[in-house]
Amino acid sequence: MRSGGFSPASLFEGGIAGAWYGPSYLSTLFQDSAGTTPVTTAGQPVGLMLDKSKGLVRGPELVTNGDFTTDTDWLGISGGTNLTIAGGQATFTISANNRGAFQIADYAAGTWLEIMFDLVSVSAGDVEFIGKSVDDGISGGTAFSLSASSSGSYKAIVLTISNVNSIAIRNTYSGSTTVIDNVSVRELLGNHAAQATAAARPTYQTGPARATLDKVDDRLSVTVPTGGFTGTMVLGTDQGTASYGVTIPAGAYDIGGRGGQNFPGNAIVGQLIRDGALSAGDAAATEANFVEKGATASYGAVTSFDGFWKDWSEITSFPLIDTSAGTNFDRAWFDCSSLTSFPLIDTSAGTTFKFTWYNCKSLTSFPLIDTSAGTNFRLAWYKCSSLTSFPANAFDNIKGGNFTNAFTDTALTQTSIDNILVSLVASGIAAGVFNQSGGSAPSSTGEAAIDTLRSRGWTVTVTGGY
Repeated sequence: MRSGGFSPASLFEGGIAGAWYGPSYLSTLFQDSAGTTPVTTAGQPVGLMLDKSKGLVRGPELVTNGDFTTDTDWLGISGGTNLTIAGGQATFTISANNRGAFQIADYAAGTWLEIMFDLVSVSAGDVEFIGKSVDDGISGGTAFSLSASSSGSYKAIVLTISNVNSIAIRNTYSGSTTVIDNVSVRELLGNHAAQATAAARPTYQTGPARATLDKVDDRLSVTVPTGGFTGTMVLGTDQGTASYGVTIPAGAYDIGGRGGQNFPGNAIVGQLIRDGALSAGDAAATEANFVEKGATASYGAVTSFDGFWKDWSEITSFPLIDTSAGTNFDRAWFDCSSLTSFPLIDTSAGTTFKFTWYNCKSLTSFPLIDTSAGTNFRLAWYKCSSLTSFPANAFDNIKGGNFTNAFTDTALTQTSIDNILVSLVASGIAAGVFNQSGGSAPSSTGEAAIDTLRSRGWTVTVTGGY
């Protein structure tokens, strides 16, 4: 494990892809998705959270003659622009709406840009700094925009939604005169996360610094680049910190739970996603860094894990976290469809396991967790279609017999279905419901167990129809 001085940034040296978000770094947070208004105090929304994995490095200047030291490279938008470049400034007077100055550009779609300009003066109308998908500064789709209506310095951090073939600064009002200076466009390296919908933005809070989530719709979205990320995700929240194996495909990805609803906590304190597996030492060092920033180290105080990782299909391996206080595990790993194995977590206090591993279709075996306090297992392993191996004695001491569709659409071996049925007999539960489909029919041992269960009032349905 790394010692003092560790920074998660070191995990991305050599051009390794990924992302690192930390609400404790206030300079990386903005209230709006365009990055024009910084977050400065608790209670403000977070519309943009910058990725620190690339050190927030700006690329080279992409604008030519942005300080107007010569009269070259800038053109007047045709059909109503009188453009003059002199004295280190550009002045344009227009006789038609949406005219001004432009230059040819070449920026790819999906590029994060930091754009800036000084509006020295404007006689009327609104001024727009825009990127266009054609090379005349007015036609074609708009890839980014920044608006201003009074003199001042303006800056935004934007994601190009299409290729940019020209950039333009123009006025919306015919007859206006506008003076501009210091136009700049630079790439801001990283996979930054934004939320355009105001109502769906997390909220910045302090003590510790964190992005709180309403678990209704709050989340930020990052565009994962071509090739995706296959490696490790470390997530530090207000309720626990853990490292996961993940495979995240290219495209939009939620930071803050699927659809903003399912998340292992109520706030993000730190999140790191790395393309390439972390060593145990580096994962532990990252977790320690997040805890130092205010994340809770252990999930040991959590009593309800309801929906914590629901729909997190990107998780391929799950850590052995402390779940010893958990009583409610409903939907905890619902649709974690890429999990190939599951650890021997402590579920000794768990009473309800409804839908818990629903559609964990990559699981082939299951450990002998302690279900002795369990009363309800309805649909617990439903659609675990690769699940073949299930241990003996799993339900010897359970407190309730609701196994409705618990093992429907599984692939249990004969030994495994026999194990389950014999264990249910051992529990002594007087009545219950048990369903299995897919996989093997029980042997004579399992059939004898079914006879016993039915004699106690159980309803039992198994493969083979016994």
